[in-house]
Amino acid sequence: HDRGTTLFPLYRYEGLLGAQGTATCNLTAEFVAAWCRRTGTTFLATGHGDQVASSGPEDVFCWLYALFHAPLYRSHLRGALAQGFPVVLLPVSGEFARAMVNLGMELLDCHLMRGPAPELITRVVGSATGLVEKISYSDETVWLDQSQSRGFAGISPEIWNLRVGGYPVCEKWLKDRKGRKLSPDNVLHYARIVVALSQTMRIMGEIDKAIEEYGGWP
Repeated sequence: HDRGTTLFPLYRYEGLLGAQGTATCNLTAEFVAAWCRRTGTTFLATGHGDQVASSGPEDVFCWLYALFHAPLYRSHLRGALAQGFPVVLLPVSGEFARAMVNLGMELLDCHLMRGPAPELITRVVGSATGLVEKISYSDETVWLDQSQSRGFAGISPEIWNLRVGGYPVCEKWLKDRKGRKLSPDNVLHYARIVVALSQTMRIMGEIDKAIEEYGGWP
């Protein structure tokens, strides 16, 4: 706990001072037992299982990653989320767990920008490598200057308004660089952020569909 931030590491590394130590799953025995009953799997000490006979801590992480990004989850538990920690729900079956774990894994890869470079959906208007002066949005374009002559086109209102962790990502990333010049690598990275946000919206929709398919909201 540091300055109001609480961390829940997936693994603990216990060993002598200065030593790396061995990875130990940071989930309680009670939670693991309940997870295994619901999913019908045997729990591994680390990593992923095959999602049929076995599962592991990283499968639980992907389940939670999908669950916490479900629009259904966020709407039904809005009050609880505003007051404290997220409510952890267990899957109703192994089949449902597999579907959600796979979606959580896809979403995680999207947010970490892992895998092949995606096809970009934005185009540069003017010179995006110039100075970031004033951020504004109109006509599906994020503008970087007062005269609205430079920016990124092809950004839908849904992507522009999407918030992650309470922040409007498209706007905040640029505002954090106000007064600085964007490099070509910065321009490419921003374009990939836009793709990641678009994919996030798609996957969040698929997570809600999976919840409905396997019985709906409890």
